[in-house]
Amino acid sequence: MSSSAIRSLLSKTTRISTILPTTDALLGTELLLLESTRETLRQSYQTQLTKADANTIVTTSLNTAVQFCHTHNLYQDMSRQNDITYYKVGRGKKGVDEQTGEEYSFETQELGYRQHIPRQMVSFGERLKFSGLLMELSVGILKEARDAAGTDTGPMVGASVFTGDGLSSFGLECLENQLISGAKNHPDVFCVNVAGVDAGSTSTTIGQLKEILQKNEPRMVRL
Repeated sequence: MSSSAIRSLLSKTTRISTILPTTDALLGTELLLLESTRETLRQSYQTQLTKADANTIVTTSLNTAVQFCHTHNLYQDMSRQNDITYYKVGRGKKGVDEQTGEEYSFETQELGYRQHIPRQMVSFGERLKFSGLLMELSVGILKEARDAAGTDTGPMVGASVFTGDGLSSFGLECLENQLISGAKNHPDVFCVNVAGVDAGSTSTTIGQLKEILQKNEPRMVRL
């Protein structure tokens, strides 16, 4: 969809459509961790897209921000299975399964992913990469759902971006990470959810977005 077509549609947009949060602490973000639940998510998106009209933006709806994942212990929670990291959960070492007595040693998933999460002491850089992967997956799944729904000329698809409660450089870097990662799968728009409802938070977020866009705008490079 061209930028002019998107601007035209945005001027007519009357509704933003989101999927309902789950009862899990991650409110639906956990659906990105396994292929079986990613398929459930894909179907939910497809249902939303099928019901929506051309004046609607259907969003990814999932909070993949580093702050959110950190708050809900995603980076260290060994009880959550996933298939998007290098090692099988809990088996990135030598050990014995407490239930079966089976010995294991650095068992990999062999699915092309390089992150080693969950584990203790995950660095900030690793958190950014994993958060970015979750964002990239969510946008990709939403676009796949649009293709399956056959609604290319129907509703737009939007990547949900979440600001943190703090206004530190840490928060700014997390915001930039979401935008860059989401852009890899080319959503039509970004839908920014601002923490807090006061005018100061909104004004600060707008300033941060301008700073990020200016920093990442295309530049001419002399050869």
